Amino acid sequence: VIWLTLFAGAAITIGFTFFFGLRNYGAQLLMTGMLSVTIFLALFVGLQIDEPFTGTIRVPPEAMEMVLRDFAPPA
Repeated sequence: VIWLTLFAGAAITIGFTFFFGLRNYGAQLLMTGMLSVTIFLALFVGLQIDEPFTGTIRVPPEAMEMVLRDFAPPA
């Protein structure tokens, strides 16, 4: 549900830029393109941090084991 909402919001936001209707087509294209790239990068970051234990940049299992040891109740 979260990702569907984020992608729908991105599509609506990009579609909203066409209501400005600038006379200069190049400026309209540049504005819409820059907004699209910004939204894409934000969604890409969200996808990358959604699964922190996989991918090229990941949290190694030792880090999670260390946190679990730190929060473990005293023996």
